[in-house]
Amino acid sequence: MKYFTRLRVKRIYEWRGDPLGFNRKLKTLEYGSLAIRAEGLPQTTIIKMGQHILIEGDDNDNPYVARVVRLFADESGEQMKAVVQWFVRVSEVPPSKLKLLGRDPHPQEIFFYEGRNCDDEVDAQSILRPVQ
Repeated sequence: MKYFTRLRVKRIYEWRGDPLGFNRKLKTLEYGSLAIRAEGLPQTTIIKMGQHILIEGDDNDNPYVARVVRLFADESGEQMKAVVQWFVRVSEVPPSKLKLLGRDPHPQEIFFYEGRNCDDEVDAQSILRPVQ
C-alpha cells in the first residue's frame, strides 16, 4: 500500500534591508519587508506591511488569513515577529451571522475578524506567502 505525503519544504526567512527604526520602549527593531525563500529554489517571496498573507495553522489545506500591520525583531534581530489583523473565511462564519449579510457571499470572500481572543502577534516563520 502506498501513502502519499506532502513534501515539507524548509523555508528561509531574512529581513530585507536595514531596520526602519528602533522602538526604545519595546526594545524592538522595525522592518519594512521580509524575504521568504524555499531551500534549494531560486525564487524569493517578499512580504511587506499592508499585504494579506497566509499563516500556518492546524489544517495545512486551510491556512489562516491575515494582513501584516508591522514587522519587527528583538534587539538582536534573531526573534522575528509580525503584528497582524485576522480575517475569517466564509466557511468559518456561523450561518446565523451570514444571514445578516443580506446576500450570498463569494466562496473565496474573507471578512475582517474583530474578536479579542486572538493574539495579533505571530512568529514571522509561520508566514507562508502573500495572497490577494
